[in-house]
Amino acid sequence: MTNSLAIQRKTDVISISLPPTLFKLLEKGRSEFGQGRSAFIASLIRRYMEDRRWEKIYKRGQDTA
Repeated sequence: MTNSLAIQRKTDVISISLPPTLFKLLEKGRSEFGQGRSAFIASLIRRYMEDRRWEKIYKRGQDTA
């Protein structure tokens, strides 16, 4: 008899490779913010995407000025 109640993940798992110097920066940054690796990387991605959005808005404003 198999258990039909499977636990579903609410996240996707990825694997990345970093050079040692970049890994050290990652570890330093995440410890300064008191976050785990996943949370820190997720916050970096969110911040990057938000910065890109504002860059586009700013450029659109310059183009129309």
